[in-house]
This record gives sequence, C-alpha cells and structure tokens, in this order.
Amino acid sequence: MNKIYIYDKETLELLGVPFITTLEEFKEKPTEFYPDWDNRTMIIAETEIQYPIIDETGILRDKTREERILLDDEQDLLNDGEYVENGKIIFIEYDEALNYYKKAWDKENHIWYDTTTEEEFIEMRKNKILKYSELEKQKKELESSKFSSADEIQMITEEMLLIEKEINTLAEKIETFKI
Repeated sequence: MNKIYIYDKETLELLGVPFITTLEEFKEKPTEFYPDWDNRTMIIAETEIQYPIIDETGILRDKTREERILLDDEQDLLNDGEYVENGKIIFIEYDEALNYYKKAWDKENHIWYDTTTEEEFIEMRKNKILKYSELEKQKKELESSKFSSADEIQMITEEMLLIEKEINTLAEKIETFKI
C-alpha cells in the first residue's frame, strides 16, 4: 500500500493522507480512496510537503529557501552576509582585507564586524611571542650545529618575520581597545 497527500489548492492545507494501491488507480477513481475528492479545489502529492506552494506551472512542490524568506518572511533562514531589500535577497561577501579574527554579521546594519575581545587579542599575541621565542632558540641551535645549513636558517628567519608582523598587528588591535 502507498499513500498520497491531498492538499487544498487555495490554502495549501493538508486535507488527508489516504492509502492507495497505485497513483494511476487513484487518478482513475479518486473518490474510492478519498470520498470528498474534488479536483477543482484539491491537489495531490506523492510525498508530504512541509512548505507547500503551487508554482507557475501548476505543480505542487516544497518552497525553496529563497521563497520561504521572501514570501513567508522567514528572516531566520538568512545566512551571514544576507539581507532582504526590495523583495530580493542581497548578499555581501566578507572582504578578507578586513582581516577580522572572529568575523560576525550585523543583521540590523548589514555589515561585517570583529567580535574578538581585547583578552583574546592579548592571548593570541602572547602565543605568537612564545612561538617567536621558540623559533629564535631553534635558529641559534641550527647556527651552532655542525649540520646547520643556510636553507634551514633562512626558513626559520622568514617564519620569524611573518610572526613578528602578526605580533605587531595584534598589538595595534589591542591598542584600539584603549582609545
């Protein structure tokens, strides 16, 4: 036994779920399976539809996420970077040049912002300083080793320069909290 789902064409309310033998048999003799059947006011689906809509071709289907946002005002379905304006979903991609550590989307003002706290920046800077110190030790050990090579030392030096830049950037971020 199979079942079908009968919806009201106007309200899209689920009216019934009769058991049928086959869809073809239901279409031939619908009142045998659902005595109140009226093809002018009812429509069927082979699966249950959570968010029913009859599209422009007359097919009953589930609404898309976009339709639920625009037609049903389900704003909670918007992703970060999205908002509705003039009946359209607008997407503002996060700009990596902002260099936010913990990016977040402000749904009211439609902007990206950084939620990293001063304490988190201080912790990140401390960890970078410790990493830098560890690299300094490794560099000194390589320089004093009879096996050291210029390539390894150069690699560590380049990594130290990157970390130094990150330490300075984090210091600037921390300063913004003191303004």
